Amino acid sequence: MADSIRQQIFSAIKARFAGVIIGQQSYQTNIGRNFFAWRDFEHSPVTKDEIDAINADGREEVEKVFACHSIADPDCEWTPGNGPLMRESWTLTVQVYAACIGPVPNETGSPDENARKILADIYQAIGVDRKWGGLADNTFPVRDKIGVVHAEHRWGVATVTLAIHFRNRHFAPFQQ
Repeated sequence: MADSIRQQIFSAIKARFAGVIIGQQSYQTNIGRNFFAWRDFEHSPVTKDEIDAINADGREEVEKVFACHSIADPDCEWTPGNGPLMRESWTLTVQVYAACIGPVPNETGSPDENARKILADIYQAIGVDRKWGGLADNTFPVRDKIGVVHAEHRWGVATVTLAIHFRNRHFAPFQQ
């Protein structure tokens, strides 16, 4: 069976970040390289053991920066549809968590400066296609925040909350 529209949007976000934010072109970090599902880095910081496990693949850029991201879709609000197609409107809340330790590629910076660079990369990646390949009507930023977590290392953390508007047929989550 096909994935629901909500799952397709979640998968599109994951694929976009993995394929775009890798420290190339005009992006300032490589958060797309390392993905954790549903992980809030502010409340559950990444550990040195996890860093070593992720970096064990021998990528050259590991010496430059360690960055990672997580995506969660905790809430989806429904608006009843009307008209002949009976299309329901949804507002999907998506939270993007990201963390960075060490200097951003070819630069140095404090954890809070790196967190701001992460925010810029996230917004730039979203702007590539705010409709996620036609799955959504639009994507809007709701809020963002940054912080510094003092755990085993100092981490710059960033959180972006998005509202993604999409539609599907009445009680048919697999059909637009």
